[in-house]
Amino acid sequence: MSFFLKISLLILLAFSHFSYAEEPGVLVVSSEQMPFNLGSAGEYLRDPKGTLTIDDIIGDQSDAGWQHSEAAVPNFGFTEDAVWARYKIMPVDDSYSHGVMEFAAPLADYVDVYVLLDGVILKHYQLGDAYPFYQRPIEHRHFVVPVRLFEGLRYEVYIRVKTVNSLQFPVVLWNQTSFWEADSAQIMADTLYIGAMGAMILYNFALFIYLRERVYLYYVALVASTMGFQAGLEGYAYQFIFPEIPLFEANITNFFIAFQMVLAALFAKHFLNIQKEQVLPHRLESMMLWLSVALFLLSFVIPYEQIVKPMMLSAVMMCFVFLGIGIAEWKKGNKSADLFVFAWASFVAGVVLLACNKVGLLPAIFATENALIIGTLGQAVLFSLALASRFNQAKEDKNKAAEEALEANQKAVESLAKYQTLYEESLEGMFKCNQKGEFVHANPALANMLGFSDVKALMISRFSFKEDMFADLRQVTELFKKLRSVGKVSEFEAELLNKERGSFWGSMTLRMVEDEQGHRGFFEGSLRNITERRDREKAELEKKAAFEATQAKSYFLANMSHEIRTPLTAIIGFAESLRDDQLNKSRASSYVSTIIRNSHHLLHVINDILDISKIEANKVDIELLPVDVFSLVKEIQSCWEVKAREKGLDFNVVYEFPLPRKIISDQTRLKQVLLNLTSNALKFTEKGSITLSVFLNKDKDQIGFKIQDTGVGMSQEQQSKVFDAFTQADVSTTRLHGGTGLGLSIAKQLAELMGGTLSVSSELNKGSSFAVMVNTGDLTNVEWIEDIADAGLQQEDQNSPVTIPSLVGSILYAEDNIDNQDLISMLIKPTGASLTVVNNGAEAMSQALEKTYDLILMDIQMPMMSGTTATQLLRENGYEKPIVAITANLMDYEIKQYLEAGCNSYLAKPVNKARFYEVLSLYLKEATKKQHAGQPANNLS
Repeated sequence: MSFFLKISLLILLAFSHFSYAEEPGVLVVSSEQMPFNLGSAGEYLRDPKGTLTIDDIIGDQSDAGWQHSEAAVPNFGFTEDAVWARYKIMPVDDSYSHGVMEFAAPLADYVDVYVLLDGVILKHYQLGDAYPFYQRPIEHRHFVVPVRLFEGLRYEVYIRVKTVNSLQFPVVLWNQTSFWEADSAQIMADTLYIGAMGAMILYNFALFIYLRERVYLYYVALVASTMGFQAGLEGYAYQFIFPEIPLFEANITNFFIAFQMVLAALFAKHFLNIQKEQVLPHRLESMMLWLSVALFLLSFVIPYEQIVKPMMLSAVMMCFVFLGIGIAEWKKGNKSADLFVFAWASFVAGVVLLACNKVGLLPAIFATENALIIGTLGQAVLFSLALASRFNQAKEDKNKAAEEALEANQKAVESLAKYQTLYEESLEGMFKCNQKGEFVHANPALANMLGFSDVKALMISRFSFKEDMFADLRQVTELFKKLRSVGKVSEFEAELLNKERGSFWGSMTLRMVEDEQGHRGFFEGSLRNITERRDREKAELEKKAAFEATQAKSYFLANMSHEIRTPLTAIIGFAESLRDDQLNKSRASSYVSTIIRNSHHLLHVINDILDISKIEANKVDIELLPVDVFSLVKEIQSCWEVKAREKGLDFNVVYEFPLPRKIISDQTRLKQVLLNLTSNALKFTEKGSITLSVFLNKDKDQIGFKIQDTGVGMSQEQQSKVFDAFTQADVSTTRLHGGTGLGLSIAKQLAELMGGTLSVSSELNKGSSFAVMVNTGDLTNVEWIEDIADAGLQQEDQNSPVTIPSLVGSILYAEDNIDNQDLISMLIKPTGASLTVVNNGAEAMSQALEKTYDLILMDIQMPMMSGTTATQLLRENGYEKPIVAITANLMDYEIKQYLEAGCNSYLAKPVNKARFYEVLSLYLKEATKKQHAGQPANNLS
């Protein structure tokens, strides 16, 4: 459009070569030289400070600083200087006695014209777009002043110009007749230009109303803004639209330049249909668009003189960018791009012709003087033709698409017939359902899978996809959640039901289908029966699981053999060594300690085996009683603190207050879990620390115990198996640290029986953290502990000897094992009580009925008559003295049997010394003397 032409012209003129003659002469004018271009005949003086007045100029008789120009239109470019021009004119006839002088630069800000004769100022005119239009001596879009130059007189004309635009001197001397004739011709040309542009605006706006395509609206706005820019550039806008507002004339060109750049970018994008996939064109177009928008907005806030240069440079750059994009699209086969390219070429050609005319390379003829109008008009016409071509092409494409659609429809009908055959004969079930899950369409294969004789039977039944077809309705929820999320689900496997409620496995693919209103009202899919495949997979998994279980149990048995034989070897070996007569007391004591230690270990192994058996048989009952949290933790700490210190480890207890003093739980089982976890931490930690933390989750009424260590840690794979029975982290762990691999499995299952959980987090070579959570019971009326001092804990000496009571009374002991007879006899003898030993239940019954004993210790498993039977018979015969069972069978239901038979209490094998003396003291009278066994307590349970 014309704004690009004007901008390019201003840039070319701003940097064009400027040369000067050394001695300007007097210009002799006559009727033969009409009109007369004064540019190359003048002298020019720069005033950098802008302070020189006409008196200063006249008073300086020297020619210092004045220079001659050879250019028809002297061009000083963008400068902050004021520039003076001096023209020495001498008419040789009276053709200019009624003349006019035209300064054809409508955007100049300040133009002062002085006409002098013999050094006397005849006329002074103040012109420029900084002044109101009415101040001009002649109402014209350019700056035109009347001059009267008479034959034979020597005149001097001084013109001072100061402007923020490109400073030029297009000064022409006319007589009035020739000026107005030329002006009328120019107005006629401009009118034709405006008429042609207006016609294209109306035509394309009508197309926009009809087609509703934005590209036509962009074209209309672009052409209209071009006309606005042209009106501002040529001075029409100032003359006819806002003659009283000088500010508009100064800024209107900037506004229209930026606005045209925005519209040109939008027009190019939509006309060439530039998409994101066209990376380089899209980026270039987007860059120019956003640059144009930025300049458009900045034109309202940044002064004209600061923004005009970057705006013109951007406009010229845009010309060549869109010309390049158009050529590239033309080469790619875009049928509308050829006229687009020619349109931009027309514009660029107009720019070049006008620039060449202004710098004197081309003569000032109609074509070169009006290259701006011709170029922009050509561009507008070619753009309009391009839009028409685009419309015709779209129409042809539409007709072609309609023909192709008819052809495709015919093929679709043929394909539909083939599809219907495939649909009916498919081995896969195919169907369509509404949102309620009712079948709308189905093929025979689906009807057969669901147990129906044919499709019709399925259709008339109330069999629902959502309500009747899935064995687990949770899978329906999962399936439709996925379907609503992505619109399609593939290979969804589920256990399905037929109409007889027989199950089979199916794999289905579903997708949502839109109804005529575009709503997702249906879903359709296919179904394959995969029962045989699932059965094969299940068999393979079961085979693999059986193999792994066999391997695990084989390893477990081998490990148990090792775990049992190892302490037994020490027990038997050191026990046999005690027979040595040469053995001194110190060595014998050491052997006994070794035997006791290995016995404890063996008992621990056996207890683990019994516990896991009871858990797997669901024979474990939880006894909920008040448990003192702080006493329990103190017991755990006391149990392991010394051993931790011996390994060079810190054993820390951390309480996160407030905590309840007591909770409702099973103290024995909770203690067993914590002992297992702390023992495990101690076993696998060689350096660092072990920390037992106690905390409360009040929201869930649960108390937590976290055992953290800095030991070997575990990998993710090891953590996934750590709670499995018969396993440890890996075989190497067992070889290095020993153990049955049952402790953590038992701990986890006991925690769950107490209404809690056991979890693990670990990092290999950095340590592990086990957290057990158990229910606390109601915490409404419990005592809350806010500080460790409130807990009232005292350190207990774990090595204090068991006190042997001094007792009075008679004891009957029934036991078939001679070693156990000797052991019990050894324990009872220091108490002072009398003891009678029998070998089975029958002897015990006979002896008790003959003589009354203060206490009967009854072994349960004995030949001839069991302890349970003997006790029951004694009670039936009226025996009322206390009977205490001694047994290794400690299942809850077994203990219940002993008590129901008539036992008052029971003692677990192996016998715990402290517990044994506690039971004796309960049923026998205390003598006056006591003594001490001098041995540490056996912590067997």
